[in-house]
Amino acid sequence: MTIKRSTLIEGILIICMVAVLGLVTAIREPAAEKNQVKTIEEPKVETANIYILKNIHYTGTYVVGTWTDEFGNEQQVKAKMPSAGSGSIYNGGNVALQTYETLTNGTLENCFYWQEE
Repeated sequence: MTIKRSTLIEGILIICMVAVLGLVTAIREPAAEKNQVKTIEEPKVETANIYILKNIHYTGTYVVGTWTDEFGNEQQVKAKMPSAGSGSIYNGGNVALQTYETLTNGTLENCFYWQEE
């Protein structure tokens, strides 16, 4: 069996081209990964809300009272009591609560500070 010299050279060139393409692709793929923009999630920023509860009733677990929203409307709410605080809690008094969570179904959870107003 005789193979023409030109055919042999063409075959070798094709093999070399495929090898070079494979090498270029292997080099470019990691470089492309390095240049990818990675999305960094923003840390969750929790905001503290301050509620001044008036005319309160203390149940031993919850303080039930009213507060005035940003529109001047009086809202009724109950707040689970926190562990830190100062002052006395007595029925009919006022108390300032700070919480990391907003109202959920009329209840404040995770109050972290209170003080007598």
